[in-house]
Amino acid sequence: MIISQVLPDYNKYRHRIAEIIESIKSVDKEQRDTYYKACKSYNDELRDIVTKFDASRDELDKLIRKEQREWCILLCAVAAIIISIISFLFRYISQFLNHHIKRNVL
Repeated sequence: MIISQVLPDYNKYRHRIAEIIESIKSVDKEQRDTYYKACKSYNDELRDIVTKFDASRDELDKLIRKEQREWCILLCAVAAIIISIISFLFRYISQFLNHHIKRNVL
């Protein structure tokens, strides 16, 4: 996965985000002080994670574009090979038919 090349701790952050979501859901919303304190600490932690994600975005975009170019080159090469094979087969079949038609006519 490309993301883990740029941001090695990506899976750890993803799991932490899921944990924070579950923790926020489990906090008693009736006790506002406790709820807001919990949400404040989670907000700070999530902000740090988002900052790390944003910092990795440029490098990730570069790798994605590089991978897309490589795939495009590969697909073009495969298409060129297929076209060459089809062209060779048409030429061979055409020559074969011309040879037999001439032989049968004469």
